[in-house]
Amino acid sequence: RFRTAVENMLEPFALFSTVRDESGAITDFRCDYINPPGADSVGLTTESMQGMLLSELFPGRLEYELIDRYAHVVATGEPHVREEVDYINVFGEDTLVRAFDIRVARLGDGIEMTWRDITQKVLAESQRDWSASIVDAAVDAIMSAGLDGVIKSWSGGAERLYGWRPDEI
Repeated sequence: RFRTAVENMLEPFALFSTVRDESGAITDFRCDYINPPGADSVGLTTESMQGMLLSELFPGRLEYELIDRYAHVVATGEPHVREEVDYINVFGEDTLVRAFDIRVARLGDGIEMTWRDITQKVLAESQRDWSASIVDAAVDAIMSAGLDGVIKSWSGGAERLYGWRPDEI
């Protein structure tokens, strides 16, 4: 039942075991399991990913000390949480720029990983921030109110024209 639940999750989920050198140091992680949404998110099949090394799956990520970060999770048990991480991945001829919320936790002598593509959320926030900066820089008085009549935004132009600061209004 647990496996069925994991395979039917909407979010990507993967299990990796450690790969160690002769001294016992972690040198990589081997994909032991990945659910269908996880494989889909990187454009591969679950079958092709199983057994692959993290360094093979994401060679472009090695410059970000990914192996060291995940080895730290195994050594300390301290989860690794990264929100709004921008990734540029090249899959064949496609270059994808995406933002992810990544969670990594120790599971025995390996790690379990979940991630969520938050690209659309980041783009929407960026657009909102950009729009807000334009409104705030406008010479005109611009304000908005909700359906309840409560003022929701008050531009710099409105402050200059009426003399009320946004926190006062």
